[in-house]
Amino acid sequence: MRQRISRTWWIELAVYLALGVLAATALCLAASALLLGLPHGWHAGTTWVHIEHRFIWLTSRLVPASVAAYLLVRLRRRVMEHLTRNSALTSPRYRGQHR
Repeated sequence: MRQRISRTWWIELAVYLALGVLAATALCLAASALLLGLPHGWHAGTTWVHIEHRFIWLTSRLVPASVAAYLLVRLRRRVMEHLTRNSALTSPRYRGQHR
């Protein structure tokens, strides 16, 4: 039998935020690697000021997107739970009981 691990909302939100920051880091490193391959991109690919600017720009877009994704997942989960609880397909006799 599969047991559901109890999670609190702030742990799930922290996971989504961490994924947003990790995605920003990966995209920043990929952009730096791409710039290193360009003829005049070596300076922009290796200078800390440019890397920091790219990372902050990506983080400012991806972290709010990850929070929005978290809110959508949470809203969808709540709607699905509401629909299964109040479903017209289940008999009132067995509502709330697992069979």
